[in-house]
Amino acid sequence: MTRQIRGLIAAAAALMLSGTALPALAQDDSIDLVGLLQNTQDPFWTTIGCGASERAAELGVNLQLFTATTMDAAAVQASFNAAMLTRPDGYFGYSPSVNMFATQYQEMMANGVPVVTNAATEPPAHLRLIWSSPDPSGFIDDLLALIPEAEGKMLVLGGLQGLAPLESRYLPVVEAIAAARPGLTEVERIYSTFDINKATSGVAAALIANPDLRVIIASNGPDGVGAAAAVKAAGLAGQVTIIAFDAVPPQVEALREGTITALIAQPAAEIGAASVDALVEYLRGGHSGPVPVSSEVRGLPQHLLTQANIDSPEAARLVYRPSCE
Repeated sequence: MTRQIRGLIAAAAALMLSGTALPALAQDDSIDLVGLLQNTQDPFWTTIGCGASERAAELGVNLQLFTATTMDAAAVQASFNAAMLTRPDGYFGYSPSVNMFATQYQEMMANGVPVVTNAATEPPAHLRLIWSSPDPSGFIDDLLALIPEAEGKMLVLGGLQGLAPLESRYLPVVEAIAAARPGLTEVERIYSTFDINKATSGVAAALIANPDLRVIIASNGPDGVGAAAAVKAAGLAGQVTIIAFDAVPPQVEALREGTITALIAQPAAEIGAASVDALVEYLRGGHSGPVPVSSEVRGLPQHLLTQANIDSPEAARLVYRPSCE
């Protein structure tokens, strides 16, 4: 850890422990927000930041984004500490584990700084939870129609085991497919920790070990990219059904060429915009004192992307962006 990072952590810790560590609500029209994004090598997180920045500009508020390129806890912690040094009026952000910043969120809320995040801490310490809705009912029938009824094996790539926001999205879909296609038997689940190379090698090995592998479900962008690469390299594109969550550019390319059968895209930019909306609405609402704790959830619907609709204007806004330019 560099001397500069150590200094940031120490300074932030001192601020958090002092009685005036975090600011009261801004008393004028100037609002300063911060956002914390992890794993920004994944365009999903970058797209959340793009949506947030664009909405902040529309609303005339200041937004600084603090990022970590991985989900490494130390890197995310350092970025969080740097964000706290700015003494923000409002905060939205995400962490590798649900309760990683629960204590700090409690302190911010007590000092009048609203917090928006994606999963409930224990105890609750947030103004609002904003994330993708885990309800697949809006697209599940169309998705099931794409999955063959033949018997065989099914492989699930789960990204990171125990990550609640991720599991809340993909597990209902896995359960629905298993119920609708009883001829499919799931093989050992793969957890790549969002490493494309690990996902690729894991799927390649599973294809060799299971010649009757019929369906692959990838719970996130990196796993989807890895699954498509392995299936294509094995010469099985179009023969193995790949259902992948998210819509990073390589996944979209694989969808267009027929290696991936369907994508389930989160409204990433909308998540960022809605998080800024919630903070600004509260801060401009004339509130004072501690922010009321709430477990209110705003779930934004996910969308099914296929070869039939990927070039539509509606789909274009759902494709994740590697940068905001």
